[in-house]
Amino acid sequence: MNAIGFIRAALAFLPLLHKGSTKKVIAVSSQGGTVDFVKSLELIGMSACSTSKAALNMIVLKLSLELQEE
Repeated sequence: MNAIGFIRAALAFLPLLHKGSTKKVIAVSSQGGTVDFVKSLELIGMSACSTSKAALNMIVLKLSLELQEE
């Protein structure tokens, strides 16, 4: 849900983002989606949450690269 919900919301609001003067998209993630953080603390459990946060982090990166000229 973290990843899919964000994609749906971002795409739904993209037309308004294009029209606006301040072009920002904000997503809330956590270090639980960061490979180095999870590995360094050897965190176990909550695999689905960590995986969806990692996906969200990548989506934000890809979206920012695609929209950086705006």
